[in-house]
Amino acid sequence: MDQLYVIKEIDTAKWPKEIALEQMMEIELLAELDSPFIVGYLDAFIEDTKINIIMEYCHLGDLQSYIKKQNNKLFSENFIWKLFI
Repeated sequence: MDQLYVIKEIDTAKWPKEIALEQMMEIELLAELDSPFIVGYLDAFIEDTKINIIMEYCHLGDLQSYIKKQNNKLFSENFIWKLFI
């Protein structure tokens, strides 16, 4: 396969057990979603205190990196509509 994937690693060592369980429920929900507008989920596994999520690679970056590039400037309303619709 020529597809690139990433592993998102979430360290739950300092979290209360309830929060870690909520994360697992969120992963189960992600596994059920199938949309061209949501990053594709492939699999997840737990290793020690870390939850590892295997997902499609976003070659244009993720929303968090896009926000950081804004340097505290607000997004235009038009951009927000395009992003979230």
